[in-house]
Amino acid sequence: MTNTALKACRDRELDFKNLFRWQYLIGKSLEHDLPMARHRVGDWDVAVGARLPVTFLKDRSGVVLGLVLGIAIAPSGFVGGMEEDWQHQVAELDSEAADFFDVWEIWIKPVAGRYTILLSVQGQSRLYCDPVGMNGVVYDHRSRRIASSTLLCLNRPVDPNGLFDHDMVAGGKGKFSLFHTQDAQVRRCNPNCYIDLATFEEHRFWPKEETFTSGDSDLMAVYSELAANTKHVVGAVNARYTTALPLSGGQDSRLLAAMAGDEIHAFDQ
Repeated sequence: MTNTALKACRDRELDFKNLFRWQYLIGKSLEHDLPMARHRVGDWDVAVGARLPVTFLKDRSGVVLGLVLGIAIAPSGFVGGMEEDWQHQVAELDSEAADFFDVWEIWIKPVAGRYTILLSVQGQSRLYCDPVGMNGVVYDHRSRRIASSTLLCLNRPVDPNGLFDHDMVAGGKGKFSLFHTQDAQVRRCNPNCYIDLATFEEHRFWPKEETFTSGDSDLMAVYSELAANTKHVVGAVNARYTTALPLSGGQDSRLLAAMAGDEIHAFDQ
């Protein structure tokens, strides 16, 4: 079989390697002609584009837990990089501990960035993503494949999702919402959930018992925590990459600029 995204590029004489350089595909029998780098986690093959950072995540003893695809910034520092066989060891994690996944979910909750994490620990394989799913996670329950975009996930013709007017979406007058995609069988993952790769079912891991209320007297402490976390993330990215902060006049860019603190001077543009 031919990957649907690769076929679409060939039919249109487009450069697949360039268009999909930041993307990935995960499955158990990936197409051999797919021009992407290959890795393996447990029973799963992982194909990645040329520009997508790949990091081997390890526990405190150096045991490989899985792969981080993309950029992630934990409170302890940067996770991810462009170097070949880049590795990150997490001192809090013990792959043999009975409460591994409880500790793991405590560790991942504050991790910011644009990433997908494939874990294979204690006979379980799970997939987590960044808090807003910015790196892209779509999956086909039938074929047991996960990818950053719908066509890359497929090795068959698209099965049109009958809940949407595809011509309106293509014309910019609509979009596929509520975790739907253009394909009837491919779903977009809820970022608050992980995917259990044994069943391809989603399970919520955040929020659970958390509450998000605070009195007026606590607001300044909340604002200070938000500003400190933002400055930490901005500083970590500035230290590793050439960066720019476009000031669009919108609220998001203004908040980033304000909370970056002294890091505002470290942007290249």
